[in-house]
Amino acid sequence: MVEDGADTTEGANVLERSVHDPVEGESTGTAVALAVGRAKDVPPTELPKLERTLDTDALDRLVASLATRESDVPGQVSFRYAGTGVVVESTGEVVVRADG
Repeated sequence: MVEDGADTTEGANVLERSVHDPVEGESTGTAVALAVGRAKDVPPTELPKLERTLDTDALDRLVASLATRESDVPGQVSFRYAGTGVVVESTGEVVVRADG
């Protein structure tokens, strides 16, 4: 998780940017797999299972919790997956960056 409001979603190395609604029950893990698949131009089924990188149920709960909390500072979760850097914002935005 990134602290101090640092913005890791900007820059030339952004490969894909999409939005989902974690509050309405949309799976953050599915949104990540779809975004990374688009970024790498491969079907999500050809990517490594996201569950091998992190607990997707915990990711869903964490992002939904961040999205519904009252705060002036947006939250975000960042991790590496399938050779990319992924940032999930509390707003539901999923950003995939070239990892390197």
